[in-house]
Amino acid sequence: MRAHRTTGNHNLIGYIRISALCALTSCSQPSALTGELGILHRPDGGHSSELSITVTDSRLNNGRPTNIPTLVLGQIGVDALLTGEPVTHQQQNIAIERAAERVVGGASLQHYDSIESAVAAAQARSNAKE
Repeated sequence: MRAHRTTGNHNLIGYIRISALCALTSCSQPSALTGELGILHRPDGGHSSELSITVTDSRLNNGRPTNIPTLVLGQIGVDALLTGEPVTHQQQNIAIERAAERVVGGASLQHYDSIESAVAAAQARSNAKE
């Protein structure tokens, strides 16, 4: 998993690779953690259906650290995300807004006690999907 700190905030972006079938069948309840754009080809030859960031935003889990996908409906600059470019403020806001919409619709997002534990959970999820 590659991780990049975004300048000026606590966000990390990491590649989480999963199959479309797993994304559709592995959860008994809806999850807002999965991407919505399908499996995309990265310039490095790999594939991603999720690129997650860890955010602390009051719209999600009362501001507690939460992992959310950036590959969501309405996202801009997807090609840049797939190359590992840092997430922009606008891309982050799109991801947060979409995660909040999905939660209101009944999806779930786990919160964590710290940024470090959220990042560790994202890395463990990525490693389990490889």
